[in-house]
Amino acid sequence: MARRILAVFAGMLAALFVVLAMEALGAAIWPLPAGIDPRDADSMREALAHIPRGALLLVLFGWALGSFAGGLAAARIARSQWTAVVVGALQLVGGVVNMATIPHPGWFWVAGPVALFAPAWLGGRLAGRPAV
Repeated sequence: MARRILAVFAGMLAALFVVLAMEALGAAIWPLPAGIDPRDADSMREALAHIPRGALLLVLFGWALGSFAGGLAAARIARSQWTAVVVGALQLVGGVVNMATIPHPGWFWVAGPVALFAPAWLGGRLAGRPAV
């Protein structure tokens, strides 16, 4: 049991690292306009109203890549695909909270949950461990 808990924790750290790296890349390519405070929901709402679609697609790709890395890491460490599913579920909860806090376009509400859960599950499957 301790191995599975550690695996989920490690998977979440792997996912977080990848997502933050992708979001940093996006911020380097498409910096926020001057005067936007990323900690202020109203300020971010204003910025997201004018953000290029490419920036949102990069965020979505980062979420998917992070979830995949997290699911793969968790399943490899725990030797169980279920830990990847747990990582995917936690990523999904975090993504929904993010989208509820910072308004995203409607299509993101459809693509985001898929990009957060399915890649974690796939990472677990590719880890080559049975779902036990």
